[in-house]
Amino acid sequence: MTICLLDSSILCNFLNIRIKFPGHCVGQQWLMKIHANERFALSLAAIIETGNHISHLSDGQLRRQKAVRLVEMVQSALAKVKPFIIYYLPVKKRFGSGLPSFRSCQPRNRYGGLSITEDFHKLVSLYKQEKVYIWTLDSHLLQCQHIPENIAKAKKK
Repeated sequence: MTICLLDSSILCNFLNIRIKFPGHCVGQQWLMKIHANERFALSLAAIIETGNHISHLSDGQLRRQKAVRLVEMVQSALAKVKPFIIYYLPVKKRFGSGLPSFRSCQPRNRYGGLSITEDFHKLVSLYKQEKVYIWTLDSHLLQCQHIPENIAKAKKK
């Protein structure tokens, strides 16, 4: 199994909120990763950052549509619906209860930033024998990749 930690750049792109990377489209890659049986992990940081981008959309109808799609994605993760996994249960308890109110997503709402690299290290500690990486369009996060020795050896053969 491969664990793919989704960065906000990927979530925004997939939800067609192309603020930072307007020329990219990850839809085809998303499908390829699902067909390769990869599991998607949503970090709280990516959810909040994506929500921030959604809250800045000036069109209220579009803002609501994107917020509903993000909420559906997060609810799928919380329910462990493939391809999603949930990896940190206190987040489920703390964040899941307030999720329905996130749909109203008013402009200029601000949330504190959290580090996706901390989530990456948490996943590596939980899935030591699995490949874990951050899927991102941000170059500074591309080095976050864990390939266990057993998988690295198998690739060399």
